[in-house]
Amino acid sequence: MVGKQKRIPRNFLQLIIGVCVLLIGIMEYVLSRGPEDTYLGRMISESAGSLPFRVHIYGIFGGVLPEFVHSFSFALITMALFPQTRRKFRAIICLFWLAIEVFFEVGQYFGTQIAVLISWIYPKTIFLDPLRNYFINGTYDNLDILAIWLGIISAFIISELFVKKGGKEDETQIFKQRRVNMLKTPKQGAILETGG
Repeated sequence: MVGKQKRIPRNFLQLIIGVCVLLIGIMEYVLSRGPEDTYLGRMISESAGSLPFRVHIYGIFGGVLPEFVHSFSFALITMALFPQTRRKFRAIICLFWLAIEVFFEVGQYFGTQIAVLISWIYPKTIFLDPLRNYFINGTYDNLDILAIWLGIISAFIISELFVKKGGKEDETQIFKQRRVNMLKTPKQGAILETGG
């Protein structure tokens, strides 16, 4: 068809939003926190060197921003990977990420006990050292829990907005309309008969 515009799939836009917000959160780790504070910071400083300065670009929100970003982005990206899912499944995705994020935040409150449990279950696994260090050195904060909840709720609301404008419920209506149109017989114009 001439003049038909190509549309970007809505789940792809959802994916882009999730990734962009995640990159905004990563900026907090790179610009505001020291390389020794996070595993990501250590990896970046080992490969590219550390910045000679620290910029607290998010001000007072910098402390809770990563928790909001993690929960928001991971939930939104996951929902974008399953674009044809119903509301119930999207809610399960959000609850899944809520549980993981809250576990890691509350795990910092019981950091030493969890680190001992990890060492007891997997005593010789060097790959779990960053996880042990996360629980031991992390700090629990009630505002982080609030940020996690706000991130999950925001992701769910955005996914609902995308569904209303072009997700499964809309597509079902489109397919029904196409089926109805296929069953209609096209109107024919007057037939010109010529004798032979």
